[in-house]
Amino acid sequence: MMKKNPAKTVVILALLLVLPAVAFAGSPVSRLKDTFTSYNAYEDALEAIVDQGAAAIPELMAIAGQDAPADPAAALAHHRARATAIQLLGDQNAVAALPLLTQILRTSTDVSAVNNAARAIARMGGASAYKILADTLALVNKSPDALFVERKKAVIVGLGLVGDKKAIPLLTAELNNAKNSLLVRIYAAGSLGLLGRQDGKALVTAALDSADPNVRLAAIRALGLIGSSTSTADLSSFTIPQEHRVIRQAAMLALSQIKAHGQPEASRAAFIKQEIMRNFGAADFVQWGTMSLKRMNTAEARQALKDMSGLTAPDYQHLRRAARLRMKVAR
Repeated sequence: MMKKNPAKTVVILALLLVLPAVAFAGSPVSRLKDTFTSYNAYEDALEAIVDQGAAAIPELMAIAGQDAPADPAAALAHHRARATAIQLLGDQNAVAALPLLTQILRTSTDVSAVNNAARAIARMGGASAYKILADTLALVNKSPDALFVERKKAVIVGLGLVGDKKAIPLLTAELNNAKNSLLVRIYAAGSLGLLGRQDGKALVTAALDSADPNVRLAAIRALGLIGSSTSTADLSSFTIPQEHRVIRQAAMLALSQIKAHGQPEASRAAFIKQEIMRNFGAADFVQWGTMSLKRMNTAEARQALKDMSGLTAPDYQHLRRAARLRMKVAR
């Protein structure tokens, strides 16, 4: 029998530990920690990662699982990179990342990471994603921590996005729980809206009169998700030029969502495309519209994304890139 060389074994183990870092150096994912001088450069990096497909997942998981460094400047870059990595894991349907995303959702003290993990899990969809979110809601209610409210809001959003009707009783319980904050109850109403219910519409409409701008903003967004045409007049009052830009933009988007909700299925993709084109400079419109078309995944929706990905005018460059990215992750 050949004897092992201890010194050689140590060298081999050391090389194995170093190789992943060497392999990742200069990769598209590693660029997420760069300081981007333009939004175009950032979009270039995103597209390069999406083009890698499954090959990018291990490195995305590595960034998603890392805590922020002590240096403030490095921590800021890491915070942005981590948020993007988590989002991309959801877009890439990285099922292998579900245990990591679950851990982040349940234990992380980074609010952004918690919110993005819930959305990433939900975007993967299916029974496993639903179970993770439902079990996490039960866990959060049973053992609240310092981020109890933020964690609960994140899970509630995820339960709406995952699209499983089994979430309706859970969300209804949170909507009707008087011990919850008004914001949590509004979030529950919005997620119920995503599942085709209007149970919380009265509560949300009343919240439009709140003195707290965060509550008003959440209520406007929830009404857009609920999608009732009877909310049009209430929302229109927030679109006047004198209103704060964030509130005004949210109300305009909510009105478009309501109109889209009322469209026949055959013409919904064309309407959403029209709304994106009319508001191509608004990031929230572009995100909502392209994500909606991706989720629809009909021939008409895919054609709408294809049409927008072929726009050549300079003004459409961000819309063009967003449509192209949605097409790629929809494959």
